[in-house]
Amino acid sequence: MSKKEIKQISIFQRLKRKEISQKMAALLLSLSTRQVRRKIKKFQKGGAATLIHKNRGRSGRMQLTPDQQERVIALIQERYYDFGPTFAAEKLQEIDGIIINRETLRQFMIKFGLWSKKRRRRRTRHMRPRREFYGELVQIDGSEHDWFQGRAPRCTLIKFIDDATSKILWAEFASNESYDSVMGATMRYFYKHGKPHALYSDCGKTFRVNNKNEEGELLTQYEYALKQLGVGLIHAYSPQAKGRIERSFGTDQDRLVKEMRLAGINSIEQANTFLIESYIFKHNKRYAHPTLQAHDLHQAIGTTNLEDVFCIRKERVVRNDWTVQCAGRIFQIEQQQQVIVRPKEKVTICKRLDGSIFMETRGKRLAFSMVGARPAQFLHDKPTKTSSWPKIPPQNHPWRRTNALFFK
Repeated sequence: MSKKEIKQISIFQRLKRKEISQKMAALLLSLSTRQVRRKIKKFQKGGAATLIHKNRGRSGRMQLTPDQQERVIALIQERYYDFGPTFAAEKLQEIDGIIINRETLRQFMIKFGLWSKKRRRRRTRHMRPRREFYGELVQIDGSEHDWFQGRAPRCTLIKFIDDATSKILWAEFASNESYDSVMGATMRYFYKHGKPHALYSDCGKTFRVNNKNEEGELLTQYEYALKQLGVGLIHAYSPQAKGRIERSFGTDQDRLVKEMRLAGINSIEQANTFLIESYIFKHNKRYAHPTLQAHDLHQAIGTTNLEDVFCIRKERVVRNDWTVQCAGRIFQIEQQQQVIVRPKEKVTICKRLDGSIFMETRGKRLAFSMVGARPAQFLHDKPTKTSSWPKIPPQNHPWRRTNALFFK
């Protein structure tokens, strides 16, 4: 018997002799009067042995047999060798049909040297409170990592996370975090959910002009596109400021890498399909938080053509022959236009993500045709150096007579 049960014997004996009331016994035992009445009935019939818990000495109903324990350890060593206890317990139940408590599995893994407790650093920063509304602030970032564990080249995961709920709103793999990749991912996210109130990013070259831009007057192509759509862009000046998406990438680098390995995914195209069809839903179901306010601040795109907004813009000057040169190509502006175009006037050449080009000035589209590349200048062949080249002036040459003073 335990010390607690030995203490209960004397109290129930006094209660049996009616030296104390049931209410007093309940107070001494820290039980309800209902529990006291139930226990005193058993005590009067069977004595002190009835106070011992019936499950004492029995194995738990969910306890694994030795054969099942060996199978679990074999599966972990073969397939889940780099999984944490929580994730391994989920996969054992999902794939292998073995239900095991994560703490029990953690003890098994520690016993067989498959897991070691990780020391957490002391927190020195205060967490920024979440935004109240869904879509009020969406964090965007990219993470370069060996996502395929050598089965494919390294690539970047571009992701959008809602600050209020930590939901993954959109995610896709790209070869790098370039203008085209970020713009394409943003465009697909806007088409699915609408425009958020503001985006929260770091100070990478895609999101901010960092050189000689203390006042923030210069805008990147990405900032200019968001400004046209009325979406704010807030810059974080430290990784800790956007800690929610950074911690989410840590979860992805642990779980997503292993999920794709188990699913046999070896390319960016397969990985993007897996994200949309499976991973994002499961991640949000497990890690999403409820919002403080039920209102959604995403705005519908409407008739806006995002392909014309998310493009690369370059300003060029119209020449006297009404041509414009850009990236080694010459464009001829047609005579009939919606607006008057004069030489020395600036026009904007826009290149969409699919490679198509359009030209505009003062908010109006211009009709043009591509002439081709400017012809290269004809270069005369240089004469080969021989004994007669270069010519050496004779002694009576005027050059020698004029500069005679300098050569004495």
